[in-house]
Amino acid sequence: MVKKGSVIMRISLLSYEFVNNDVRKNIGVIINALEKASHENVDMIMFGESFIQGFDSLGWNYDKDQDDAIFLSSYEIRCIRSIANRYQVGCAFGYFERFKEHIYSSYLVIGKNGNILSNYRRRSIGWKVKELCDEHYSEGDSFDVFEFEGKRFVSALCGDLWDDGLLDEMSKIDADVILWPIYVNFSKEQWIKEKEEYLNRVKELKPYVLLVNSYTRNPESLGGSFVYKDGKILMEGKRGQTDKITIEL
Repeated sequence: MVKKGSVIMRISLLSYEFVNNDVRKNIGVIINALEKASHENVDMIMFGESFIQGFDSLGWNYDKDQDDAIFLSSYEIRCIRSIANRYQVGCAFGYFERFKEHIYSSYLVIGKNGNILSNYRRRSIGWKVKELCDEHYSEGDSFDVFEFEGKRFVSALCGDLWDDGLLDEMSKIDADVILWPIYVNFSKEQWIKEKEEYLNRVKELKPYVLLVNSYTRNPESLGGSFVYKDGKILMEGKRGQTDKITIEL
């Protein structure tokens, strides 16, 4: 049984830019961030939803999309695991995963020695265009609690915590930290309202909630990151540019 810990760690929430359908470039961003984090005594870096391929990289044609989704055992994943081990920094990022004949929107957490701590599959359906999808585009069926540096973590992806049933399920999980990567393209005016809506949505959850939204230029997303706890915004990143905030837990 994993016990809740009190070890202080540093986690950087990276509202960085991905480019749709440019896996090599996006992995390069992760690798560079891992190296930089190693010099800043950061224990883990956290990216947004579907960062590896880009949120709008799928075309909902399975014959093509199955080649764009990547296996957990792929060279791309093995490369990031190796770099994480080299720099002794944990890493969390979203990607479109292929498993057998299915495609998932997944969130992978890699430990400091390159081991896989969690491969969470999004449970809400908002990541896909339902009218264009068939049974190949799938969702997961459970939350996955894992340990990192003596603390208990669990991941949720974007719309998961906007589902009342999933939010209730999350509220019953004994964890220290919830990782909540998202991808939304709110305008500056929308963010004024939405950041309060996001806060209200998770205000009853006991763990720290770490939200990261990627910054993109095509299409435009202003990005942004937040740390929520006890109904308050403890930290807030800049929007309209790439940005990083680091919290000690």
